[in-house]
Order: sequence, then structure tokens, then C-alpha cells
Amino acid sequence: MLPRVITLLLVVLMNSALLSQQPVHQLAPQKILRLLGADGKTARDASYVGAFRFLDQNRDNYLSWQEYVVNGRYGTAIIRGAIFRVTDKDLNGFVTLEEYRKNRHVTDEAKELLGLADANKDGYLSRAEFLEHPRIKNEKTAGQVFDMLDLNKDGPELLSIIGDFKPDYVINFAAQSMVAESWENPDHWYQTNVVANVKLHEGLRKFDFLKKYVHITTPEVYGSTEGKIDETAPYNPSTPYAASRAACDMHLQTFIRQHKFPVAFTRAANVYGPGQQLYRIIPRTILYIRIGNKLQLHGGGLSLRSFIHGRDIADATLRVARQAPIGECYHFSTNRWLSIRELVEMICEKMDVDFNDCVEVGPDRPGKDAAYILDSTKARESLDWEDKVTLEEGVAETIRWIDDNLAELRETPLSYIHKP
Repeated sequence: MLPRVITLLLVVLMNSALLSQQPVHQLAPQKILRLLGADGKTARDASYVGAFRFLDQNRDNYLSWQEYVVNGRYGTAIIRGAIFRVTDKDLNGFVTLEEYRKNRHVTDEAKELLGLADANKDGYLSRAEFLEHPRIKNEKTAGQVFDMLDLNKDGPELLSIIGDFKPDYVINFAAQSMVAESWENPDHWYQTNVVANVKLHEGLRKFDFLKKYVHITTPEVYGSTEGKIDETAPYNPSTPYAASRAACDMHLQTFIRQHKFPVAFTRAANVYGPGQQLYRIIPRTILYIRIGNKLQLHGGGLSLRSFIHGRDIADATLRVARQAPIGECYHFSTNRWLSIRELVEMICEKMDVDFNDCVEVGPDRPGKDAAYILDSTKARESLDWEDKVTLEEGVAETIRWIDDNLAELRETPLSYIHKP
């Protein structure tokens, strides 16, 4: 029997302010939505439940055009899936089946699936109809559900969903990240990364069905370090972001001692891959080269980092959920370290452009750590884990992803948009 897993993600709602301010009909021709996929092979099949499960915000049991678009934009930067464009030709806030079927951007597969879901024959897609469709309830999509909730605002609802689903594992990637920006509103980072998470953990510890809670933390808690560091390195955070993550880690240690809370921790090197947020260094470099923007290299790009592909992290995280003893922490990193400048130079070489034509040096970010070199020996030996995707392979894959989606990515915000 396959394990039941709930994964919590903090993903960026791209340009949500624009979506909420403009009239619905003005958004129709331009906006792109991507549906949630479980993995590369089943992304299109698995995406349908994820896209429609949670977006009935008006509680009227129909999918309004605005709900549909906002939902689709959620997670665009990190999750690959089918791409659709929809238009609300009647300007009534709903996407009719007829409009959807006739849209040239809708795949034949989607037309077949959605065209059969209108059990009431009223021309609209109700959520209940969609979820009961046999194509949705097949073996590929059984149990795959995506609920869009705010950790700060929807904690009780999130715990209710977890309590109903009764997963074996909860994997928590949810965090307010962005290092430099945490100096501007540090209370927002403490609210999400400490207060909201503490409330979540207080609820989770009361569930007797939970086998393991995997808390995805960060090497930022160590601050700038010299030489390789293992999981016993002391905390020395340099930014409000890092301090907020360290505080939550220490809180969980108290829960282990007091409640025997079944938590294990992971800290990973810089994760990258297709679908990553465009303000991260690898996709940002590639996209800026393609669209002719100059990339600003903070502090000359001297910081030393390791970059690890998302597939290697997915494998690592699952191994921790299944194998890690309570209270253990694991580092995940490649054994290759390079400066940010060397990384950008490598990308420029792969894309056959001159580094000096594409890059300008800018001031360093406050509190930026010069290096943290993670020793991943413990994970390799005790979990039998190894990284498999080389940096060259992963960068080439990310270049292909950007090239395949360049028209859409040009219209996507390139910078982090903070939402309190």
C-alpha cells in the first residue's frame, strides 16, 4: 500500500495584485495558467484535480473565470504542468464549456475531459461534477489534491484537511524566503516562519496517525562558514530570514523532547531546475540573456555555493520521510562548489554569449553569507542517497524549459513580489 503524503509548499502568486485590481474581462486574452502536475510523466493527468479542487472561493459550486486564473497562476514558477488560456467571452465571470472547447489553446485531451463533466447540462463546470468524473478518479490521480491555503490565515482549515486525510507523512517546504528582503519587513518573516509554523506544529502533534513530519529548513541558519560543515555546526544566522528559520528549528527540538514529535530535518544547497522562480540566479541569468537584459551580479558574484537539482532533492526528501529516525537532520549537497560568477560564466558559455556583454557588477546584499559548504556524508551513508543530475545537465534542461516557454515567461514578473 502506498504511503499517504501531504506536502506543504509556499509558492509565489505571480502578479496577484494585477489580477485582483483589473476587471475580469480585461485579463482574459493575456493571462496564462499552469495546472499542478505530480511529475513529468503524469503531469497533465494529475494536474486536473489540483487545478480545480480548491478554487471555489465564492462557495457557489462553480468555477469563475477569475478563480480559475488566480488558481492557475498560483505555483506557476515552480510546478510544471499543462498550459491553457481561457477567455470569458460573455464577461460574466464564468468560463462556459462552449467557450472552453472552442479555445484554440485547449488541448484535445482537456476538451474531452472537461466536455464530459457537465452533468447538469447547464453549460458550466461545477466542482462536484469535475471531481466525480471517471478520468479524474482513475489510478493515476487518486488521492492527488492541491488545496491553496495561506499558512498565516488558514491554519485551522489546513489542520482540518490533514485530519480528514490522515497522511502518513507531512512534508513542509512552506517558508517566507528571500534573504535581502527580510530586512525590510522582518516581522513578516517571523510571523510566517515562526508563529504560523508553531501553530501548525501544535496541531500536528495531536494527530496519532502521523508517522513522520519532514521540516525543510535551510543552511542559512549557520551563517557564513569556513570549510565543510556537518549537521552539528552551531547556529549563527546573519539575517532576519535565517534567524526566523533557526528559531523554528529550535522550537521543534523542544517538541521532540516534550512530545516525542516525529520530526526530521533537511538542509539543502541551492536548489534549481525547470519551473523555478524567475528571480533565482539560474533561471534569471538564462532569461535575461534571452531577452537582452543586463544581469546584476551582487558583490561581483564571489559567494561560494553548491547547486542541486530539484529531482535529487525530491529523492532525498522522500528518503528522509521513509527512513530518518526522529530528530535527525540531513544535509543535501553536491560535491561541487563554485562562485556565483563562475556559475554565470558557465551559463554564458553554454548559451554562446560573452559574459561581459550580459553582466554588470552591483553592490552586495546586506547579510549575504560568503559561503556555506555542506557535508552530505551522513545522508549518503545512512540513507544511501546520491545526487545524480550534473550541473551541466540541469542547466541545459533549464535553458530548454525557458526556450520552450519564452513567450509566456516574457510576460511574467521577473522580480520577487512581497505579499504580507
